[in-house]
Amino acid sequence: MKRVWAVFLTILALDALSKWATHTYLHPFGAAFPLFQLFGIDLSLHHVINRGMAWGVGSHLQQLILIARIAVIAGLAIYLFFSSAAKARRYPLLLIMAGGLGNILDYFLYGHVIDMFHFTLWGYSCPIFNLADLTICLGIALLLWKSRQRVIRAAQ
Repeated sequence: MKRVWAVFLTILALDALSKWATHTYLHPFGAAFPLFQLFGIDLSLHHVINRGMAWGVGSHLQQLILIARIAVIAGLAIYLFFSSAAKARRYPLLLIMAGGLGNILDYFLYGHVIDMFHFTLWGYSCPIFNLADLTICLGIALLLWKSRQRVIRAAQ
């Protein structure tokens, strides 16, 4: 169980550090800071203020989004700690919870979520995201993968 909490706290710390550094050293909506460019793939840092959900959707509903995020994280925590079925999904759930909590903390620290990573893949500009968003997506992908494996085993 210690390893689970170490993963959770490491994600929170790295997310908070990356957002603090972005907030401290990059001007919001200012020039990009290029990190690398290789085979048509570019990664740069931007300081983007996001008051909504993905791509800024619902930015006029900031308080409602905050309440919904808190409710989802609380629900996942209750499921994780009180359901025996959650043990098989422990790491994906913790990834989602750590990412969600990282974005919730942003609202209290900065008044909005800070996004900073911007990939351009062969000319296609991807949405700007943060480490918390990445861990949420990874957690969801792992849950889907585990569900797929369970369905395949049941079908055999």
